Amino acid sequence: MTNEYTITIRAPVMPNPKDIALFLQAEVLGINKVRQTLVTANELAEITNFSKSTVLSKCKHLNVGTSGKSLYDKDAAIAALSAKNKVGRKRQN
Repeated sequence: MTNEYTITIRAPVMPNPKDIALFLQAEVLGINKVRQTLVTANELAEITNFSKSTVLSKCKHLNVGTSGKSLYDKDAAIAALSAKNKVGRKRQN
């Protein structure tokens, strides 16, 4: 009986399945390419109806680009921008 294992490889180019099989000394059943969707602050501002400065300040921890060219993972940035932060004290009933 054989088991299946999943291995994640991050590389700038798609690796050759034969090279991976030689390295692992196992049969490679398939390779799936996962692509990360990166968007700019301007694109996020258009999607979410926030200003560019608001997007830059709320998503600065998600920046994967340079300081001049801010790039964000689309799903994570939209989740961060749509999160509601309650400000102020609770209402007294």
